[in-house]
Amino acid sequence: MGVLLMKEYKVFIINSKELNREVRVSVFLPKSYRITDEFYPVLYMHDGQNLFDNNLATFGKSWGIMETYKNDPDLPEIIIVGIDSGETRTEELVPFNFKNDHDKNLSEGVSDKYYEFITQSLKPFIDKRYRTFKSAKNTGIMGSSYGGLSSTYAALKYSEYFTRFACVSNAYYPVQKKIENLIKKSSLSSC
Repeated sequence: MGVLLMKEYKVFIINSKELNREVRVSVFLPKSYRITDEFYPVLYMHDGQNLFDNNLATFGKSWGIMETYKNDPDLPEIIIVGIDSGETRTEELVPFNFKNDHDKNLSEGVSDKYYEFITQSLKPFIDKRYRTFKSAKNTGIMGSSYGGLSSTYAALKYSEYFTRFACVSNAYYPVQKKIENLIKKSSLSSC
C-alpha cells in the first residue's frame, strides 16, 4: 500500500484481493480535522478520479468538491473517500449480468466483490487511520450514472454498513427489471 500526498487530499494505492486490482483511493478531510479531536461521518464516493482534479476526471471536469467547500464553509464537515474506477468499472458498479450496449458482450456484475472490498478492506482501513464515526448511521455512499445504480444497490443490500445514500442520474436502464425486482423484495426501513 502506497501513500501520496496531493493538494488538499491524500491518495492511497490499495491492493484489493476482492477486485484483483490496485485501487486508487482519495481522502478529503474536513477543514477542522487537524485542529480538533472531533470524529466525523464518512461519505464513500464512486468514480473517485472525478471528484477533485480536472486533470484526472474522465471528461476533464471534476465535481469540484474542494472548491465547493471553500465557497460554502457552512457545509457539514465530513470525510470524503473517493474510490477510483478502473477498466472494470461497469462490472464493479452494475450489480447484475447484462448485455453491454457498446460491444454487445455480456458484462458480469461483480458489485458484491466491490462492496466486499469497501466494507471488509477499505472501511476498516479508513476507520483505523482517521477519526471516523464507524456506525452505519454515520456512513454514506454516493455516485452518479452507474455509481447511482450502485448506490441504490447498496441501499437495498448493504444497509448494515451505510444508511446515507446519494444516487444521482441513475443509469438503471441495463438492469431496470432486475433492480425493480430487488426493490420489491427489499425493506428500506433501516435507511
